[in-house]
Amino acid sequence: MSSLVSSLTPTLSESQPDGKGFEPDRVSTAISAQFLNQVTGSLSQFTHLQTICTELYSFIYKDFSGSSDESNNPDMDDSGNHDLRSFMHGMPFFELARSLRVHVTRLEEERKELEAEEAQLVVRRQVRKRVVRRLITERQRQLMHVFFGQWRTTVEKIHEKVSSDA
Repeated sequence: MSSLVSSLTPTLSESQPDGKGFEPDRVSTAISAQFLNQVTGSLSQFTHLQTICTELYSFIYKDFSGSSDESNNPDMDDSGNHDLRSFMHGMPFFELARSLRVHVTRLEEERKELEAEEAQLVVRRQVRKRVVRRLITERQRQLMHVFFGQWRTTVEKIHEKVSSDA
């Protein structure tokens, strides 16, 4: 039996080539759960073991129903225990997390893109403000030049008129 378990459980180096750690799969989890279910079934003198296993299965499987009240439940064998088929059809939380990880990764990428766009937007606003300030300053300088040019021309004409009248 130990050779069966050791052959089913990969080592950490075999689990993922990039070395990120062990990733469980549905088959080995179902076989392990069925093995545990058989062992606890044969140890019926320890009634608390079945309760512990039921809690453990509910932590592993999303849709696990530990109640043996239903006589029509196809996922239970004659003794009221879950069989290998029920464990294989159950949705383990790690598979749910794996599928959600794809969505989380996509959302994280979108967030990074939005943050980059916001940073670019801030830079564009700053550039626009500098351009507007430069244009306003240039326009003010041109207006001052025109104003003082007209003022100087007006003063010169007044001097000419005063000097021609005198």
